[in-house]
Amino acid sequence: MTSTGAGLAGCTVATRSYLADARLAARSFLDQHPGARFTIVVVDGDHMPPATWSARDVELRTPTELRFPADELLRMAAIYTPFEIACALKPLALRRALEHADVAVYVDGDVEVLHPMDELVDAAGVHDVVLVPHVLDPVP
Repeated sequence: MTSTGAGLAGCTVATRSYLADARLAARSFLDQHPGARFTIVVVDGDHMPPATWSARDVELRTPTELRFPADELLRMAAIYTPFEIACALKPLALRRALEHADVAVYVDGDVEVLHPMDELVDAAGVHDVVLVPHVLDPVP
């Protein structure tokens, strides 16, 4: 499978204050992977007016829209930072992306995708999970 096929979806998790960054991640991912879809899970979208931004092949969803228990989200909000909640919701975003595709790629919301991820997508088609490190050499 190549990253240009319909079997690919991307996703990220962001708070509304970082939605502009997440939109860049989504658009850049889709620019490099035509025919793919992208989901942005908006952590704090349930208790605010709906986000009005929309784009073809990008969906904005809240945790409760994806069947995450509202009371659990409120408990998490009482003890975790927004960043920690976003990290905890990554599996939810990946599960949603996999509803649309055979391969899902999680992209941090502050990432701009500048090149197709063919090798990553191909590896994900063979292995259940592919992790990409932030650094390749030891930090001095």
